[in-house]
Amino acid sequence: MAEAVAVSGPDEARVKALNARHEELKGLRLQREGEWRQIADYFMPRKSFDVTANPRELRRRRVCTSVPQVALARAGAFVVGYLIDPTKPFIKPNVARGLAAAGRPSQLDADALDYLGDLEWAVFDRMMLPQSGFFGTVSRTVLEFLGFGTGIAWTGRKQAFGPKYQSRPLRACWIDVNEDSEVDTLYFQY
Repeated sequence: MAEAVAVSGPDEARVKALNARHEELKGLRLQREGEWRQIADYFMPRKSFDVTANPRELRRRRVCTSVPQVALARAGAFVVGYLIDPTKPFIKPNVARGLAAAGRPSQLDADALDYLGDLEWAVFDRMMLPQSGFFGTVSRTVLEFLGFGTGIAWTGRKQAFGPKYQSRPLRACWIDVNEDSEVDTLYFQY
């Protein structure tokens, strides 16, 4: 359960404003909870086919077909397979643009190209390790993206390892936007 953060000093007003905004977003989100529950009941893959209980019903309803779950799982697999090629690096540094912006010639010598190629493979190898959680995170995030229209992937750092990725369930997050309708704040409730 999330609790309000108590801070004293110069950041106290900022923390109070963030806590107030979080409570406001919780209230706005309640309008969509029923719709999201229905989407999750019928479309999100799971082992149990029981539909969320309604207090007015005498017995639990069950989804009689798994067609929506199978369709969403296949669509998610298609998107992940299209986005990620597990056999070659998919993150490449765009050095030519940076060199041109710095006023340098964009032609790189063979040693620089070899270094960049090794760097691409090093980043790729690190991201594909099971400890990083990248592939699983992308898979779960794509399912929520296809089901709800958005998905949240958290990127952190594991000491002595490097970047670590985790999918955050949308039902535990609140998204806030700035005046330009750009997402600038994400609240996550443990």
